[in-house]
Amino acid sequence: MAGSNSGAVIVPYNHANSLLWQKINSGAMPPGNNPDLASEQVDLIAQWIDEGALENPALGTYNNAQIPKEYILNQNYPNPFNPVTTLRYDLPEDANVNITIYDMMGRVVKTLINDQQSAGYRFTQWNATNNAGSPVPAGLYLYMIQAGEFRQTRKMVLLK
Repeated sequence: MAGSNSGAVIVPYNHANSLLWQKINSGAMPPGNNPDLASEQVDLIAQWIDEGALENPALGTYNNAQIPKEYILNQNYPNPFNPVTTLRYDLPEDANVNITIYDMMGRVVKTLINDQQSAGYRFTQWNATNNAGSPVPAGLYLYMIQAGEFRQTRKMVLLK
C-alpha cells in the first residue's frame, strides 16, 4: 500500500522479526490478567504485520522475493535532503549490522542501527537528528555500514 504524496508509505514486513508479534506469541502480551490470545488471533496479527504494519516505519525490508548476492550500501535518497532521507542496503546473509552517521570531523552523530538482521533488501531513514534527538546543522555527513566483515561509507548532504 502507498499513501498520497503527503502520506506515509507502508512496506510489508516479516512478522517473525516484529517485536510486537514476538511478545504476543511468547505470551508476554497482553499484560496483566487479560486472557491469552487464540492462535487465530496471533496469526491475524502476524498477517497484519506482514501486510505493512511496521512498528518502526523508519526501518524495513523491500523486495523480499529474493536474497541479494552481495553486500551493498546504496546512495541515500533524496540527496541532498531535508528533513528526511532513506538509506538502502543489501544483506546477502544474516549479519550483525551497524549503520552510523558521522560528521566531517569523524564524530558520531547518530547510530541508526546496531543489531542482528536477517538477509534481504533493507532500508532505514534518518531524520537529521543526533543521538540526543536534537536537529543537526546543514552540511556534509558520512554514513557507514558495517555488517560482518563488510564495511562501506558514503556521503550525503543535509540542506536547510
